[in-house]
Amino acid sequence: TYVCGDENFSPNTTYDQNLEALLPSLASKVITEGGFYNASLGRVYALSLCRKHYGAQDCRRCVDRASRNLLTQCQGKTEAYHWDSETFANVSCLVRYSNIPTFGKLKLEPLLNIPHSNVLPSLNVTRISQEFSARANQTLEVASKADESSVLKYYGVSSAEFTDIPEVYMLMQCTPDLSSADCYHCLKE
Repeated sequence: TYVCGDENFSPNTTYDQNLEALLPSLASKVITEGGFYNASLGRVYALSLCRKHYGAQDCRRCVDRASRNLLTQCQGKTEAYHWDSETFANVSCLVRYSNIPTFGKLKLEPLLNIPHSNVLPSLNVTRISQEFSARANQTLEVASKADESSVLKYYGVSSAEFTDIPEVYMLMQCTPDLSSADCYHCLKE
């Protein structure tokens, strides 16, 4: 899933050149930095994050692919992010860039909301929603508590059998540059 911002930049500018130089470097750096890497070049600010418990080569491949996708899919945009995943490799990653510093700052935009239209009409949506909310709140509480022993200090995962549907898996993770309060607010939103 990728989201491009609204503001544009002109091709062949310093911003364009810095973006083209910075994004491809993220894949190798995220591994050496323990799963999270933040960098800037000129006025381009970028970060990359891999899901906790990642495999090094899977993480590198994921960040590389996400970076390449952003350069093509959001060409000419001053801000974008891409959340990518591979089910077979059990890896997911985030790559984000902006023309303003984002390190340590909660930023909820640009947002992307993907509606789930595949709920079967025979299901009790109210009961599923209540069960889902309860599980989400439990996962959120765990994910927003900092585990200072890890670079990837905000992470929560759970699974549950809901009444009307098979097992559901939930994962929440924040970038480690945020405060615990900002992580909680972001995940709650």
